Amino acid sequence: MRLTRTLTTIAASVAVAAGALGAVAPANAAAPASCPRGAGCTYKNSNYSGGYVNFYYNVRNYADIDYWGGAGGLFPNDDVSSVYNNGTTGKRTFFYKEKNYGGTALIRNKGLGYINLANLTGWNDRISSACFEGYCN
Repeated sequence: MRLTRTLTTIAASVAVAAGALGAVAPANAAAPASCPRGAGCTYKNSNYSGGYVNFYYNVRNYADIDYWGGAGGLFPNDDVSSVYNNGTTGKRTFFYKEKNYGGTALIRNKGLGYINLANLTGWNDRISSACFEGYCN
């Protein structure tokens, strides 16, 4: 009887703690409204805001894109401050520091992003190419 009461108390404590933790919204709870289903998305500003560029396969060189969709501004190369993978295939997205998928890659699984690349040393305003897994060639 005492063991049952102890286990019930532990289970209740864990449930309360989990509820308290669940009250804090996760950073990547839902895709940004401007990131359509199936797309990899890059944003000029943190918090998935400002201009954006969405891709369904890859972007070999952001310098070849002469605008930020949605909020103006030219040349999104080396001007990305948040990213999101809203892919539908379960494939990871790769965000590279160099054009043509060169240099170091920042990798995000489906349903995940980075709300502020300034929190990752060396990544804010550094992305030059991006692709879904299998389209980085």
